[in-house]
Amino acid sequence: MSGKLHICVDCGGSKTSAVISTVSREGESVVVARGVAGPSNYKDNGVHTFLNAIRTATQSALSKALGSSIELPAIDEIINKENKANLRSQEKSHLFSAWIGASGVDAAQDIRTLEPLLSCLLGVPLESQRLVVANDSFILCSPLLSCDEPIENAIVAIA
Repeated sequence: MSGKLHICVDCGGSKTSAVISTVSREGESVVVARGVAGPSNYKDNGVHTFLNAIRTATQSALSKALGSSIELPAIDEIINKENKANLRSQEKSHLFSAWIGASGVDAAQDIRTLEPLLSCLLGVPLESQRLVVANDSFILCSPLLSCDEPIENAIVAIA
């Protein structure tokens, strides 16, 4: 895989879905791999289960995309590491950017808590908006960003 890899992870109450894409020579977004894991609602399951589900889904998708087994940092190492910048710099990152849409991430404090942990786990820096952490409803709204006509109102339902 020669192009930059981008991942979008949908973290929900019943499952975690990761999709890795790249941009083709023609400039089109192309899905290259997918991975799944168990539930990852941040508020219901806690930070350890949340991060472990993202780790499992991401490792699966990266391994498929790159054609070889990929190991991301262990969750306990990330949570217990005081200097997370050093851990991140020691890991070889395969991902250029990441968008995490997570159920249970409903407040700015949730995002501030999770960003450094996810940056360490995925090897994606916080600078330049290469790592985005938001509520999972933002993923459902993303197709609206590419509409030709302006949209003033929309409804997103998560059941």
